[in-house]
Amino acid sequence: YVGLQRDNWNKYLDGLALSYNTTPHTSMGYSPSYLLFGFTPTTESTLLADQSYIPRLLGDSIGNGGQPDAVHLEHKDDHAMDMVEQFEAKRTMAKEALILSCAFQQKYYNNG
Repeated sequence: YVGLQRDNWNKYLDGLALSYNTTPHTSMGYSPSYLLFGFTPTTESTLLADQSYIPRLLGDSIGNGGQPDAVHLEHKDDHAMDMVEQFEAKRTMAKEALILSCAFQQKYYNNG
């Protein structure tokens, strides 16, 4: 990907960073973007892989002129609190997985 003069590598940093940040890590099981923001960004490859997937905001109603449905608005706070709780639980799980992964790596390094 880099030219013979090795002077164009910076053109690829954005794509590489996006790829890295949206790929689940083996030690945590989640992507960095999910742990930081609570979602994994939609990329071109995501759309190519699943043609039926169209991301929509909660309460996005096409038949209602784009206005949120009243039903969605009532449960918005409950849904937000559930998301926060799930998000914090997953961050805790990822933190515990990293601690366990470090312990395994330390054990194998010290034995080798």
